[in-house]
Amino acid sequence: MTRANLWPAKDGLTTLTRETINMKLSRNGTKLVIDFEGKHKKLPDGRYAAYKCPADVWTIYTGITEGVHQGMIVTEAEGMAMFRKEIAKFEDAVNQLAKVELNQNQFDALVSFAYNVGSGALAKSGLLKRVNQGDFDGAAREFAKWNKGGGRVLPGLVRRRAAEAELFVTPAGSTEPAMPQAVDAPVSTAANLSGSRSIWAGLMGLLSIVL
Repeated sequence: MTRANLWPAKDGLTTLTRETINMKLSRNGTKLVIDFEGKHKKLPDGRYAAYKCPADVWTIYTGITEGVHQGMIVTEAEGMAMFRKEIAKFEDAVNQLAKVELNQNQFDALVSFAYNVGSGALAKSGLLKRVNQGDFDGAAREFAKWNKGGGRVLPGLVRRRAAEAELFVTPAGSTEPAMPQAVDAPVSTAANLSGSRSIWAGLMGLLSIVL
C-alpha cells in the first residue's frame, strides 16, 4: 500500500511527503500485463524459445530481454520467474515516481503502462504529472495518447491503453478492469523520450485483427 502524509514545513506551509510500503503488482495486474504482452515462440513441448524482436534484440517469453541469448529455452516456471524479476523494476519505478497515494488498481495500471513504454517515458509523461497533482480523472485520459508505434496508431496499443485506463479508474477492491516495446510518445513529449520498449506486442495485436 501507499500512504501520503502531511508534515508542517519550517516556513509554516504544508509539505506533502509519501511513504511507500513496497507495493507489488496484484494477480489482476499481472494477468493484464501478460494478456497484452503475450507469451511468444512456444515450442511443442510447452517451453519457450528465444527470438529476435523487430528491434533485433533477443527476447523470450513475455517480452523479456535481460540475460536472453540465442538458443535460450525456458520452461513456463522459468519464464514466469524471469518475468517477476523484470516486472519488479517497474514496480520499483512506480513506487518511486508516484508522490501521492495510489490504490492497487491505479498502481497496477501504471506498472503495466511503464512495462510497455518504459519507466523513463512514464517519468516524463503528462500521465505521471497529473497523477502527482492528484488529478486522477485527467490522468485516466492521458493513457489513450500513447497508442502509436512506428508513427501509426496500433489497435493492440489502443486496446491496452483502454484497459489500463479502465483499471486505473476502477474502485479499489474490484477485480475488474475492467517483448520489448516502443510506443510512440504523444507529439508534445516525443522529442524528450528515449529507451522505450519495442513495438512487438502492438504488432502482434494488429496481426491478430488482420488474421
